[in-house]
Amino acid sequence: MILAIALTAAGCGAATTEQASSPPPVVSPTPPPAPAPEPEPAPEPAAQPPTPQQNVMGEAEQRNAWAFAVEENRSSWIMQIEELDEIETVDRLDFEDGALVLGVTSVWASDDLQRDSEWDVVRWARFIWSDASWPTDITRDPVWHMNLRLTVSNQAYDCPGDTMRSLAERRLERSEWETACRL
Repeated sequence: MILAIALTAAGCGAATTEQASSPPPVVSPTPPPAPAPEPEPAPEPAAQPPTPQQNVMGEAEQRNAWAFAVEENRSSWIMQIEELDEIETVDRLDFEDGALVLGVTSVWASDDLQRDSEWDVVRWARFIWSDASWPTDITRDPVWHMNLRLTVSNQAYDCPGDTMRSLAERRLERSEWETACRL
């Protein structure tokens, strides 16, 4: 394109006979413009602390986190449960197959009073399923709650994690919890 402009400016278009006799004017070629400098690469972004959207944990990672949390808190939880008036001993506390497995012996012999002991334990344990037990900087997708398998002397309960979550949020009464979980 620069060559075409220079040729036109020099009168090298369609020549007439008059123009052919006179020498063409001297046109000093203009140097082409310097090429544009290469853009410098963008600087690397500074390391930012992760946001909740960057820390997403799936179900498998949540299961592993709960297994670790149960093991880390095991001794403390056993001591706290054994301090409950209704409980004589904690016989088992483990994380197994996606559930908190908890076996306790009630101080009571009758089934009715053992159910009172169960309610004491469940009210104590519900904090585990509350928002306060999960780090706020980690998003769970999908949200997964471990189940609870509870044995209180002669009474057995198998409670889905979502039911325990509802109990932790104070959305279930005792009778609703027993109906959902009692075997």
